[in-house]
Amino acid sequence: MFSKAVLLSLVALLPSLSFARDLHAELVETNLTALQRQETRGLSAEEVEYLNQLSFQNLPGEMPEETVRPEDMAALIQSYRYHPVIGPKSVEQYQQTGVSIGYCFGRAYYFHQALKKLGVSDSAIKKAWIVGKIGSSWQFHVATMVRSTDGDWWVMDTNSSAWREGVRIKDWYLYWKANSSARTRIYFTNAEKFTPGLGAYNKVQLGYGLDRTKDWYKNYFVDLDSWFASPASMRFFNKLGLHSVR
Repeated sequence: MFSKAVLLSLVALLPSLSFARDLHAELVETNLTALQRQETRGLSAEEVEYLNQLSFQNLPGEMPEETVRPEDMAALIQSYRYHPVIGPKSVEQYQQTGVSIGYCFGRAYYFHQALKKLGVSDSAIKKAWIVGKIGSSWQFHVATMVRSTDGDWWVMDTNSSAWREGVRIKDWYLYWKANSSARTRIYFTNAEKFTPGLGAYNKVQLGYGLDRTKDWYKNYFVDLDSWFASPASMRFFNKLGLHSVR
């Protein structure tokens, strides 16, 4: 059990308890890596878990009008395998020599933009962030999550073949919790947050105006945006049986 003093200190850390505020919007411009270090300094594993459970409590409960059917979510997740930019083979052209860019944030960007293209409500789309020490070398992991017609939040993550049809957010969290340090935090933000340390998508961070050879991402996001703007994108989705929900 927590002492009263500990509970008060934990509550002070979380502006999420003020439900009149839109914490998910506020966290878009927050450095989540710095926040994780600040929030968990000196806390026990049990106290960090308490903070993580508070994050879950702050997820919206109301159902948006345009959500995703489970079968459409499965088709969209599997679409990444054939995609001309984010596909496992295609993405190699966007890697730096001697460096492996995981591009989990790139796939999260793709799923966010795809859901918007298919007409899903902005309020039905979020990003889930695991921040802290993950495995032997990762410092964060991110995936887009979406409200399903069953009322639950589902994560669109390609890191496990078991998640080919999506994974419920609490199951996703438990997986990463088992593979992370005791101080690892989960955060939920509006979907436009780009990386843990950067805010909403902007042209500079996405590589616009940069030669492909000078952009760290080698125009990954520029090419992805160009693809979404082309008629080929909707033909791609239609071929997979995906159509606008509106």
